[in-house]
Amino acid sequence: MGLMLFEAGSARAQTTPDDVTPAPSAEAPVVVGPQEPVPPPPPGPSPAELALKADQEALKADIAALKEQLEITSEILGAEREQRAEEVIAVQERAEKAEAARKLAPKISGYVQSDWNILNQASSDQLNYSTGNPDNDQRFLIR
Repeated sequence: MGLMLFEAGSARAQTTPDDVTPAPSAEAPVVVGPQEPVPPPPPGPSPAELALKADQEALKADIAALKEQLEITSEILGAEREQRAEEVIAVQERAEKAEAARKLAPKISGYVQSDWNILNQASSDQLNYSTGNPDNDQRFLIR
């Protein structure tokens, strides 16, 4: 299928001007367009598709490795969680035993009032009649 080119201009008589070149002869036809047919692409995936497929495979391998790491980490954390739960239970049992022992222990309660007079002017005027010494000058009382 060839493409024919026409020169735009006014129609003239069958004479050709000097500056216009005559049309090519029938021996060498002029064909505008692709000279040779383009071969079809080879069957199978193109290089871009192969590169994309390789990238997908690499990503799948990465995902599988990450899933494996996640499973390992989950197992480790599960074991630590169980260990901590056992430790918490042991601490709670010890606290309950200590509370029970505290409730059963004997109790002593009371009130102590203490008073310490180092120097009291009101008591310095009192004298012990048998010895003549000042009485109640310094004292410590527990009632």
